[in-house]
Amino acid sequence: MKQKIVICVVTIGTLAILILQGFWLMNMYTQYRKDVSEQMLSKYQLAIELELGMRSSAKAKEQMYEFTPKKVIPTKKLHEYTGDTIKLTDAIQQNVGNNFAEIFSQIYQTVLITKGKFININDLDSIYEQELKKQKLQTQHVFILYNNEGRCISFSGDTLQFVGNTHILSAIQPIGAKSLQSLKLLVNLPPNLILDRMASALIISFLLAILIIACLLYQLIIIRRRDNLLYKRAAAINGVIHDLKSPLNATHAILLYFAQVEENKDKLELLKSGKARIERLGNIIESLLLVAKSQKQEIVINKKEINIIQIIYKVIEDIKLCFINKQFNIKVNNHLKETNIYVDEIGISSVFTNLIENALKYSDNNTQIDITLSASLSELYIDISDDGYGIPAKEHKKIFNQFYQTPNSRKNDGYGIGLAYVKKIIEAHHGSISLKNNSQKGTTFLIKLPIN
Repeated sequence: MKQKIVICVVTIGTLAILILQGFWLMNMYTQYRKDVSEQMLSKYQLAIELELGMRSSAKAKEQMYEFTPKKVIPTKKLHEYTGDTIKLTDAIQQNVGNNFAEIFSQIYQTVLITKGKFININDLDSIYEQELKKQKLQTQHVFILYNNEGRCISFSGDTLQFVGNTHILSAIQPIGAKSLQSLKLLVNLPPNLILDRMASALIISFLLAILIIACLLYQLIIIRRRDNLLYKRAAAINGVIHDLKSPLNATHAILLYFAQVEENKDKLELLKSGKARIERLGNIIESLLLVAKSQKQEIVINKKEINIIQIIYKVIEDIKLCFINKQFNIKVNNHLKETNIYVDEIGISSVFTNLIENALKYSDNNTQIDITLSASLSELYIDISDDGYGIPAKEHKKIFNQFYQTPNSRKNDGYGIGLAYVKKIIEAHHGSISLKNNSQKGTTFLIKLPIN
């Protein structure tokens, strides 16, 4: 199951990287296309100005034009000025130009056009091509010149190659202050032109994507190898644990036999203590096997009617035999009207054993343990409280994780299995378990079990 999750995460991560790379490259392509388009339009305007300079005759160059802002002319002398009056705002609205320099250029175009000096399309095409080469831009383009009625006067190349082409940059420029003519530029901007300028970025992006994906796949391989190794180790350990049951059962049977025939009280107590310790070890082995089994399949419990109070006192007696060197007191507070319930006897006994033993392990001598039982109409409540060292609040969420140990528990013999086992048993009964810190010291474990 975990391997499938890891594979899904790696797959999703790889797809996310590829999608993000795709979006990044798409945005980069859009930006590059915009930059190239702006360069071509800028060269378009420059080519028009350069062609205008070439078209101007020497006589025209010698002719002087004077432009004077109206606000600097005295009112008395306004009648002495003849010629056209230019209003910048009107010129901008009429698309003549955006500033006085552009407007003056357009006026000069008008002067030349009225004298029959039209734009030389071929010269304009040559100038534009030379300017593009300076920017290392080579692409198909054509100029089309129209009169003020919209009829084509001349063009610089084959316009049919642009019919149906979806990668076209089109720009129309009015020629002359009175829009006597208009000039249209068609430029072919194929994707390969943009991609060629993105070559270095594409290569770096591709290499980075390959590197990241390779790292993810390498991590996946390492994780799968470790999972397989852990699985084999777990299988071997589970096999060894399972094999321990037979000699323990045999030893338990032998001690039970000697306890039945032994009359010496001291020896009988030793035999009972040994028997209790073997039973405790057997419970630990069962816990290990059950936790290992629960990772693969659901725990199946065997419910039957038992007396919960009798089970608790039986567990307490067994624990006393295992903790003969520790002084403690266990008090059972029974608030139940009906003490017979349907549960898995072995499982519930192990729950009490684990929780009481933990309370004794992580406390000083003369510790007090209180077991309180109460019920509602639908639930049985079991609270097991101690006055031991307690468990830090930040550890509460992790305490039921398999193999997890608090800093205090690492100082004692333990494997981090007991509470994980307890939680699985309780959940197999469709119950719940939680804990809280007591007001002064110690911890209380709160168990809820359905009565029906």
